[in-house]
Amino acid sequence: RRGGVTVIIGAGVMGRMHVDLALSYRPRAIVVADFLDARLEIVRSLFGARAAQTGIALHAVGAGRLEEVVAELTGHAGADDVIVATASKGAIESSQRLVGRGGVLNLFGGLKSGEDVVGLDTGSVHYKEITVTGSSGGTPWDLAHTLDLIAARQVDPGAHITRIGDLEHAIEFLKMMRSQNIDGKALV
Repeated sequence: RRGGVTVIIGAGVMGRMHVDLALSYRPRAIVVADFLDARLEIVRSLFGARAAQTGIALHAVGAGRLEEVVAELTGHAGADDVIVATASKGAIESSQRLVGRGGVLNLFGGLKSGEDVVGLDTGSVHYKEITVTGSSGGTPWDLAHTLDLIAARQVDPGAHITRIGDLEHAIEFLKMMRSQNIDGKALV
């Protein structure tokens, strides 16, 4: 929501992509939470200056402080948009408390098959009228819109690409991804 408060749980590469996109729709504040300080520092270094230039308050906080920061920013009313960009049952279940009336909870980080049933606070869905959605991949419209944002320099794909190679590098990149030794996207 433009002028609202956006929360992104998970500061890995997908969470950082959500930060980049959120900056383009101009909320008044973006709160990014993670357990790893190194990931939060990457968020600050990649997006801090841009957020400041556009008047957006960027808060990169440890996961233990998330509820406190959101309550302070929203006067305990809850965030407008909450994106869970990590595959964590606990993160999904606890994120529901962060969503304000009429807000959106996007479950972007999928859980493994067989471990994908979580508790849902139906009171929040009913009485606070929140929308719970998921997203994976994109439609042709999403891709066209992304290209428009890149052309307008509102999204920086270079912030997310950490490896570039030829076809001969593809297997090496796949091995790095499988062993989780790459923090970013590889372009072949």
